[in-house]
Amino acid sequence: MVKPIVESELEEALSRVQSQLSTGIQNALQNLEVKSPEEQRLVLPTQSGTLYFPLKEISHIESERNYSFIHLSAGRKELSSKNPAYFDEILEDKGFMRCHRSFLVNRDSISALKAEVFVLKSVLQIPISRRKKGEVMEWYNGG
Repeated sequence: MVKPIVESELEEALSRVQSQLSTGIQNALQNLEVKSPEEQRLVLPTQSGTLYFPLKEISHIESERNYSFIHLSAGRKELSSKNPAYFDEILEDKGFMRCHRSFLVNRDSISALKAEVFVLKSVLQIPISRRKKGEVMEWYNGG
């Protein structure tokens, strides 16, 4: 059985989708125009609106199941419904490294590398998985 369509509701829904797509494309194009990763932003759509995070302000991203917490250098954190693989893919060439199953770390937020942890400028310690240790060492040492 086919339900009737209210044209005004359909037009409104299509307009909303078009606006969201347009905003996403504009943000992606803006990031492409910016030469340095420090000036680029992570754009995340949410139910309450779109959040913008300058990459330089993200210290690390911590995953919890299929959700991620974006930790900002100011001590604030935001919850995202995106999984860690999403962030890994879009941030891998922007100074971020997936050093553990549950963590991506921003190179600019690291103050030291000790044994099997990164020590962040905020003094927080981020673990490095044994499986990733060689890759992480090469990345950290500029290789």
